[in-house]
Amino acid sequence: MKGDKQFYIGVKALITDHAGRVLILMGAPRKPSDKWKPYWDLPGGKMQSLDIRGTLVREVREEIGIGRLSIGKLLDVSVANFKIDNGRGNLMFLIYQCKIPAGSRLKLSSEHSEFKWVSRKDAAKHLAYMLPKSSLGKISRA
Repeated sequence: MKGDKQFYIGVKALITDHAGRVLILMGAPRKPSDKWKPYWDLPGGKMQSLDIRGTLVREVREEIGIGRLSIGKLLDVSVANFKIDNGRGNLMFLIYQCKIPAGSRLKLSSEHSEFKWVSRKDAAKHLAYMLPKSSLGKISRA
């Protein structure tokens, strides 16, 4: 039916280091003409198949250049705070706790302009554009 809302599923990796800090990425515009509000995000992306783990590994490899990802438990399922597809779509995230090998050197893709490791509390603050309060609470306590 015309005008129906679409629902998309994405996966996100809550990557922590040995000190418990969370990796967050600053999004970058896809093209110079994009109207853009900078925001922080977790590595991840929309599902293109039914393989959740494969999608997480692929997205982390594409976004930060790390091919080895240890995927832990599902932390949360949430709906993004914004619409996609010109306001016609909702995006649901599956957020998994993950680790990358110690000493990994990150290489950002063109999708992101910078990264930083922050405390769980600061990660929750930075991710407030993307995620609902219930998810932010779980991130700060995980």
